[in-house]
Amino acid sequence: MPNLKKTHDLFKKKVNSVKNETIKSLELIKEQSPKFIFTKITEQLALRQAIASDQRYTNQTAKSRLDGATVVWKDLFDQRGFQTLAGSKTRLNCQPALKNAQVVEQLEKAGMISLARTNTTEFAFSGLGCNPHFGTPNSALTENEPLLPGGSSAGSAVAVGLGLAQIGMGTDTSGSIRVPAALNGVFGFRPSTDRYSRDGVFTLSKSLDSVGTIANSLSDIKSIDRILAPNKQQSKKISRTILDISDSIGISWSNTAYRAYEKELIRLESHGFNIEKSSLKSILLTKSLFTSYGTLVAIEAKRRYQALLDSPQSGLIDPFVLHRLKAAPVISDKEYMIYLEQRKKAILLACQETLGSIIASPTVPEIKIETGSISDNFQKQQQTNSELLTTTMIGSFIDLAGIAIPIKENNKVDGSILLSTASKCDQLLINSLSLYGVDS
Repeated sequence: MPNLKKTHDLFKKKVNSVKNETIKSLELIKEQSPKFIFTKITEQLALRQAIASDQRYTNQTAKSRLDGATVVWKDLFDQRGFQTLAGSKTRLNCQPALKNAQVVEQLEKAGMISLARTNTTEFAFSGLGCNPHFGTPNSALTENEPLLPGGSSAGSAVAVGLGLAQIGMGTDTSGSIRVPAALNGVFGFRPSTDRYSRDGVFTLSKSLDSVGTIANSLSDIKSIDRILAPNKQQSKKISRTILDISDSIGISWSNTAYRAYEKELIRLESHGFNIEKSSLKSILLTKSLFTSYGTLVAIEAKRRYQALLDSPQSGLIDPFVLHRLKAAPVISDKEYMIYLEQRKKAILLACQETLGSIIASPTVPEIKIETGSISDNFQKQQQTNSELLTTTMIGSFIDLAGIAIPIKENNKVDGSILLSTASKCDQLLINSLSLYGVDS
């Protein structure tokens, strides 16, 4: 599938029509509909948008370079006239949204075509990508035995990985964009929490939720960023220093994932980056806070859903998600406020000790995990979920902006590298990666 710039050029030169390309995409999506990637195909909306886009190209009034490009939305984003199910049977009777989420409005005003709504783990509270209510899609990397798609933005990552849409919009609380991006061999950008609007987006954790992008190239992530953060593009700073924190995360990487990561660091060096082994005090502080209080995502999720947990509807919740919600720590309001203050200190410390550098590690310990290996083993599900989210959860807590990048050799995905910068240094990350010789 061509990147967004190439798509724009083809439409502008009348090589392709938006309507014809949209119909092709919708047909491919319908073919995949039994595979649990989508919760709703928004066909009539997409066709109306495509016809309008063609007319603009005819009149030479394209709204942007994204005009006519395709996007799918994780089923947490409000879209006018559609239910926001959040992967849950408890919301089957919810009213359709009265208006679009702000980011939906921004991308549609730029001319993008909204093809479908994508599957997610219930309430976005799992890194596995499994959903017993609406089905679990297979990873785009699946060849024989079904592989986990990663979560919670499972459907968006699979759709992009299979070439069904150019952009998949998702949310990331503890890794829900970066993890499925890694497990599907695509790019996933988790911005600093306040870079993109969260208005009209179903929440899990009010402190940690971040809206982000899944794509097949860095250039496409940059194109979306220009639309969603138009007033945050001014900085031209770059960094050539990469802090390798892989030894200090406290996780056992698979041989395959770590070998791929080491090769990628060598490639980064060949493009002018300086690699330094590092251990960050902000990460040690984060781990200490997790030990003392529990994870912030679990605490805030339980506060968010306590009323539902106390209601008869709790029996409708995915047992894995229900167990995690019930097991989440309960702390007093005073302790909660202290925890949030400690988090602010950890975020500030990360900014101070990285000094404009880029932070690197493997995104996940393994990118290919057979779904069958955990499907009937609750303990294994817990362990795998924890391992998949270890690195990204730490990054979310200290509000790192991070991009998961597939590592390929001979066109085969071997791993994923996570490159991050301190909170609100998103533009530094995006600018610096323009020096990095990989884009698809």
